[in-house]
Amino acid sequence: MLKKIIFLVFGVVFVLISSAGAAETSGSVAVTQGNGIVLSDGALLVDGRSTETLAVVQIDSVDLSVWLANDNNDCNCFLEIDFAAGYSFDIATGFNARVGLASWQYIEDGGSNLVFVGSLNYTGCPAVDLGFELTQILDDSGTQFKGSVSRTVSLWEDEKDASFTVTPVLEVSFLNNYFGVSDSPGNIMLGGVFSLAKGNFGVDLSVKSHNSDHYGSNLVTGVSAVWTL
Repeated sequence: MLKKIIFLVFGVVFVLISSAGAAETSGSVAVTQGNGIVLSDGALLVDGRSTETLAVVQIDSVDLSVWLANDNNDCNCFLEIDFAAGYSFDIATGFNARVGLASWQYIEDGGSNLVFVGSLNYTGCPAVDLGFELTQILDDSGTQFKGSVSRTVSLWEDEKDASFTVTPVLEVSFLNNYFGVSDSPGNIMLGGVFSLAKGNFGVDLSVKSHNSDHYGSNLVTGVSAVWTL
């Protein structure tokens, strides 16, 4: 528990210091509205056991996605494939939300789960942006709640619609019988996303450190490409 507290305090200080005095920007390459396509690939760096691939298509306020997890060491095979659909909408100034359903298919053991995911984001704070996410397994017990603080700041911009930004982020999850685990916090994630955007195309590089008593402490990296149509 002491290790988690130290990691959490360091994360809060890291996000606040990174955002202090920096220019605000909306330069993240994530598709937040309109039409777009996101392709991303991530890897667990500690033991090289798994890679994750995500494809998202967004049309106006509706998003459709497919997520794949692959085992690189033991069987060199797919472990899981998830299908999801969601709807995003504005609530008030600075507030936006998303509700969605997902089907998690566990290829390794043949099981599956139907899942509800709801999120709320607030961008009206002067220093940080706030995010909240609820994941509820519908055909079994299990709940995960995540809270996050982040801030996208501009490192470089030019007059030709190009930009380079960084987003430090701290995320804390709370688990209630989530795949048999109940813990608060269940995981603390500290990391950053570096984004390079030009016109309607962008690339993200993310580096995130996870600290969990149940899932291990791992360093995860990922690369995403985004086209806004």
